[in-house]
Amino acid sequence: MDEEENTLDKVCFGCLSINVALADNVVKPLVSTPVPLSVIRADEAFTLAYLLRILHSPEPDVEANLAYDAIQHALPAMEQCGFQKDIYEEFLDPLLALIRSFAESGETTANEYSVVQALQDSETSNYIVVSLRLITSSYIRTHAELFSPFLFSPTTFLPLSTEEFCKQEVEPCGKEADNAQIMALAEAMNAGVRVAYLDRSEVSGKTINWVEFGKDTSENARPLTLLYRPGHYDVVTKDVPPKV
Repeated sequence: MDEEENTLDKVCFGCLSINVALADNVVKPLVSTPVPLSVIRADEAFTLAYLLRILHSPEPDVEANLAYDAIQHALPAMEQCGFQKDIYEEFLDPLLALIRSFAESGETTANEYSVVQALQDSETSNYIVVSLRLITSSYIRTHAELFSPFLFSPTTFLPLSTEEFCKQEVEPCGKEADNAQIMALAEAMNAGVRVAYLDRSEVSGKTINWVEFGKDTSENARPLTLLYRPGHYDVVTKDVPPKV
């Protein structure tokens, strides 16, 4: 096995069966059609799934340009919120470089290995995580009327102001993303996201209810699909990675 394949092992690409066994031992179908799925488990789940979604798009260069434009459109909000331009641009550079690589041709064209290797670099990964947190924070701050009814402390359950919530629950690394953060990031990045909360599903039947975020979560829009367990998100995709 060569070095690139060995690197991919660490990301734990695997195969997810069509049924998901919940904690109560009730097996509920995750999708309605028997198609092969693959599950990606890594600390950078959203970022990795987002980038692989671009890579496996029928037109990666077009999808990359749309992603690049979405980030550029987020910059004025970041400046409006008082984030220093030179700082957030520095944090955004690695993410923008990865996105641009999908539109390039020749030896520099991105693939699964180059994406994984980039995210396994601690500095690159940390920069991308911080940049996405700043994008999320700036979107919440500039849409305060939309988000304020849903901003609570996860420990005290007391309401928080927009500024308090962003400083305490969005901007610090290591803070878990809840519905408000996912909705803000989905809107800011113009990406549909579907989440199944498997640990606390109250569905009595055989179908899991999904919580949807973003403008378009239809199957044709290829939304990011997340499975939530306490403290952890799994990202499910129909784009099957190469065998290792």
